[in-house]
Amino acid sequence: MIRVNLLCQLKSGEHTALKQFLSDNLATVRHFSGCLRVDIYFDEAQNCMLIDEDWHSVEAHQHYIQFITTNQVLAHLLSFFEQPPQVYYFSKSPL
Repeated sequence: MIRVNLLCQLKSGEHTALKQFLSDNLATVRHFSGCLRVDIYFDEAQNCMLIDEDWHSVEAHQHYIQFITTNQVLAHLLSFFEQPPQVYYFSKSPL
């Protein structure tokens, strides 16, 4: 299992539209092959969002990114951000 964190700096005044976009699109990612979990966190004071996901593998997540790039969903999501998100892949430690 891989944990994927995307830290996203949001454009000011986009929270309502972004939340509707996420509401309309999260079911697709949650049902995509290889996705185990997706949770969304907001820090409205800092105008940022954390997308916290669990995937079977990095490749499964990258396959999803390719899918949403092709169908333009990624471009729409990025339109809510000041800059591209910071993406982190974590492997669980046996500690």
